[in-house]
Amino acid sequence: MARRAAYFDTTVIVKRYVRERGSDQALALMRRHKVISAATAPLEMISAVRRKLAVGDLEPKAYNAVLKRLEMERGNWELVALSAQILEKAEEIVRDLNVRTLDAIHLGCAAVTQTRLSDRLPFITADSAQRDGAIKLGMEAVLVQ
Repeated sequence: MARRAAYFDTTVIVKRYVRERGSDQALALMRRHKVISAATAPLEMISAVRRKLAVGDLEPKAYNAVLKRLEMERGNWELVALSAQILEKAEEIVRDLNVRTLDAIHLGCAAVTQTRLSDRLPFITADSAQRDGAIKLGMEAVLVQ
């Protein structure tokens, strides 16, 4: 049986690789669902773990291990390229909702991707404002805590 697709925000993907609150839930969700995210997600992921390294929340050995695992596993994800359609949707979202730029890009990617699927695409995030935005856009939203 094929796994149901779900859209994962980078806040949840980081929890897959770095042990923190919500990591168990993130890991379970990523095992249960086919991962869809924005093409920017690996870049955001690297930036997030690099910041953790810089402030001492992650050791250099763990940082290198995270980067290696990310490189191996990202090929299993469906990364959505930023098209004109997605950027226009993200602009609309920024105008209508109180969300940050990258959050709007993720929401735009999910919204456009959902239109090509026959089933609702769960939007999985660890950001409550982004979850609220997904709900306002009519998506099924899951908050990882």
